[in-house]
Amino acid sequence: MRVKTFHGNTMQEAMAQVRDALGDDAVILQSKPLASGKGVVVMAALDDTPAMQEESVVPPPAPSHATAPKITKKMEASKESHSSDQHAVLRPLEKLLRAHGAPAQIIQGVLHPLLPVKLPVGENMAAQQKALTSLLDVGFEFAGMPLEYGKAIMLVGPSGAGKTLCISKLATQLKMKKKPTTLIGADHRRAGATEQLQAICQILDTPLHHAHSRTALLTLLKKHRDDGVLMIDGAGVNPYDAEEMKELSELIKAGHIEPVLVLPAGMDVQESLYTARAFSVLPHLKRMIATKFDTARRYGGILAAMHGAGVALSGVSQSEKVVDALKNPQADVLARLLMQHHLELFS
Repeated sequence: MRVKTFHGNTMQEAMAQVRDALGDDAVILQSKPLASGKGVVVMAALDDTPAMQEESVVPPPAPSHATAPKITKKMEASKESHSSDQHAVLRPLEKLLRAHGAPAQIIQGVLHPLLPVKLPVGENMAAQQKALTSLLDVGFEFAGMPLEYGKAIMLVGPSGAGKTLCISKLATQLKMKKKPTTLIGADHRRAGATEQLQAICQILDTPLHHAHSRTALLTLLKKHRDDGVLMIDGAGVNPYDAEEMKELSELIKAGHIEPVLVLPAGMDVQESLYTARAFSVLPHLKRMIATKFDTARRYGGILAAMHGAGVALSGVSQSEKVVDALKNPQADVLARLLMQHHLELFS
């Protein structure tokens, strides 16, 4: 299988490149607009080889000999200079991502094929951060939390990931925006989870209900669906327990719930990847919140989780304080987080 990435000013232009390079049998793996609004990126595959190979964007067909301009030494020098500039920008970024423990398949398989995106050139930290932002914007997804009227979301993830703290932060943010909110506590396994939510809801004057069973939760969802934003604090789940995951999947489907994965930064990179992939089987899982950025310095596990589970980063927690809101990240926010401990990573 050949996998290629195409960059165009419009979706039509990018799709034309796909057809020209791979033909009508190509399968579209991913398509997304750039956050800047200037262009789109399409990743496509053609199953014509036994092994998958990541390739760069195929350049447009060369003009015929009759119309081709004469290639001068100055033009060749300019091309070499551009290539050299791109690689000069890429090298420190590769070093940074390796320092964070980012898997080789992300560095080589996600960032390298996207190098046709023009990168800001410069050796200072500001230029490197802009270049990293450009690459992250193309290689990863970012999306805000679906905090909409009548929408039910459930924070899911392993025990100790920070789900209750995140739901408390979100409830605080919604209260400040004067959006009607109802919380449902469904985590009765962890000691103190109920008390923590009760304390927050009393301060915020936000309704809190408790669901001790699947039936109780479905009844509460039906009753309070029109009461504003519905947020459910789910119990910690072992993603490798088939029975627990089956029960959670059936609950999500029955309650028309959107799950949001919560994972902490600083985990072993491979463990983060395996955990995210295990949770990715949940229906409607499209978003992830990354927590504990304040107690970790290496964030390769978050990149691995986003890539491995195919989820968008929708929130970042950098504090244990409820009043410190979740960051609504875009590529520039994640780039800044990856570079903020630069001196510590390379000391």
